[in-house]
Amino acid sequence: MKIKITAVSNKNMLIPFNYQYILQAAIYNLIKKSSDDYARFLHNTGFIDGHKHLKLFTFSKLIFPYFKKHNLGFSNVSKIILFFSTPIEKSYENLILGIFSNQKMTLKFLDTNYDLQITS
Repeated sequence: MKIKITAVSNKNMLIPFNYQYILQAAIYNLIKKSSDDYARFLHNTGFIDGHKHLKLFTFSKLIFPYFKKHNLGFSNVSKIILFFSTPIEKSYENLILGIFSNQKMTLKFLDTNYDLQITS
């Protein structure tokens, strides 16, 4: 299952080139809004295959309709688009419920919190 997430910020963001860990944390926080236990399970244990602990979800690079390249990353970003994909229905369900709980997500880049409104 795959979902497209579009979110906008009321102020321009400076997003570092290496933002994947921060975005992954934001995804866990969206799942946590629906189920703290499931988010903790997914983060700490995941699905076990032999000796491997798998999360079984992935997400795309961020897509910016408009940005300027800056020495610290991408600047003047006010809208982001990403795709989340998982074969696990419970992960998908908890992400959707977390999004609909208040349709907001927070990203913390370079010691600045950005509150984004999820629009689709």
